[in-house]
Amino acid sequence: MDSIQSEDFSLILIVGMAGMFLLAVSIILFVLIYKRKIIEEQLVHQQDLIQTAIAIQEEERKRFAADLHDEIGGGISTILLSISGLENHFQLPVKEKVKGIRRQLNELLHSVREISYNITPQALETYGLIATLSDLCYQIQESGQLDVYFKCKGKEERMDFSKELAIYRICKELLSNTIKHSKSSQIDLSVIYNKNVFVLIYKDNGEGFVINAKGKGSGMKNMMNRSKILGATFDIKSRVPKGMEACLTLKL
Repeated sequence: MDSIQSEDFSLILIVGMAGMFLLAVSIILFVLIYKRKIIEEQLVHQQDLIQTAIAIQEEERKRFAADLHDEIGGGISTILLSISGLENHFQLPVKEKVKGIRRQLNELLHSVREISYNITPQALETYGLIATLSDLCYQIQESGQLDVYFKCKGKEERMDFSKELAIYRICKELLSNTIKHSKSSQIDLSVIYNKNVFVLIYKDNGEGFVINAKGKGSGMKNMMNRSKILGATFDIKSRVPKGMEACLTLKL
């Protein structure tokens, strides 16, 4: 009898311990799942805040670019018209000085318009990413600095302006780095639209660089940060002296 009671007690003890173990495991799993859910919600919230901040920043950029173009550019244009109207009333020595002032104002007007375009390229919003990138490559090609080849595969799918602007700025940073530092003679830029995926491939035939070298400028960090905010993957490969290749991939 005592033996049976002992066995029953042992069985109850084992079942109780197993139940407590399962309960403890369940509590731990619940806490882990809950924490993971909280972290995911925080990440989504942070991403929403970042996107909101970017949208506000881009609106401010657009307003500033418009003001710069319309107010400052328009003011310079008015001054140029006034000078042109008065120029014939001056004697030759003064007329030469006026021509010099007019030339400086024209250069200033060109700089203002270029800065305005760089802040927010109007063509990007009006004509889209492909037309704007094509025009950018054409301008560099026409400058005679190096050969630039641009091609697009697939049908363009328009994205939010903030996304297209981020991609455009990444391209500008890549082009700027190549022109300033790589001693390249050729750039190849390809854009691919394929089954809701956007891919940008950039190559140059310059002298290359060490990816993780110290002293790299903020340009690399800016490109990485922009791609991260986009939710895109951004990979750069380079070997000295074999040029470099960058690839940005984004789900549409």
